[in-house]
Amino acid sequence: GRKLGLRSKLIAQEAMNIGKLGELGSVLKTVAVTSITFEAVIALVLIPRFMLLGESVFQSIWHGIFYSVSAFNNAGFTPHSDGLVPYGHDLWLLLPLCIGVFIGSLGFPVILVIQQNPFRFNRWNLTTKLTMIGTVTLLVLGAVLWGFFEWSNAKTIGSLGMGDKLLNSFFASIMTRSGGFNLVDMNDANPITLLITDVLMFIGGGSASTAGGVKITTITVVILAVIAEARGDQFVVAFNRTIPDSVLRIAISVIMMSAIIVFLGTAAIDFITGESL
Repeated sequence: GRKLGLRSKLIAQEAMNIGKLGELGSVLKTVAVTSITFEAVIALVLIPRFMLLGESVFQSIWHGIFYSVSAFNNAGFTPHSDGLVPYGHDLWLLLPLCIGVFIGSLGFPVILVIQQNPFRFNRWNLTTKLTMIGTVTLLVLGAVLWGFFEWSNAKTIGSLGMGDKLLNSFFASIMTRSGGFNLVDMNDANPITLLITDVLMFIGGGSASTAGGVKITTITVVILAVIAEARGDQFVVAFNRTIPDSVLRIAISVIMMSAIIVFLGTAAIDFITGESL
């Protein structure tokens, strides 16, 4: 709504991964329009469902808007006292929330690139390619691991049918990375499932997204560096593009600083509460 100074422009350019300062204004407007559009579509899908579930028109509109914003922004807040647990079988509610969290976790630079070239993988930039591959890989891997370790746990999904087990595994894989919603009481999950959840939360979503974590691109760059070192390659290369050493140093620094903060925070909470790890 006002003119941006040079410092504000440079900060926004770095955060949004924008190539030219002259493009900043149009990109920020696109980000605002994109956010509102996605949230509005999700809300319009959810509102009729809440009405069919017996809520009043006002409550349905309120809950539809609240959940759409909470999902797209990977916030995980819910206005219901029992959260989404009562809706664990309702695809009409769960799928829009999954889509909102998934899109929000990609990052606005990635969303804009995909909007411009929706079905042209070779036209995507390196950030978009790494983010999409990393996101899909974590989504599938997380669902497989979460489902495998909770498959026979009667306190979570052990008593459910095959379809509901798969739905819960898929939902958990998306939400544990940064979405924040849950269909089961995580206190009842197995310790290995909680550990997997911690790892997925630590990674988080895409750069310049509404998700948390150290970001997928950060982890991906380090993994590529490990592979290059194992092969004896001189440079870290992805899709015929060399990743600069400065980017690798930043990625390692982010992971190390984040790990130290998580360690100190965990130790402090464990000491103060006296609870088990």
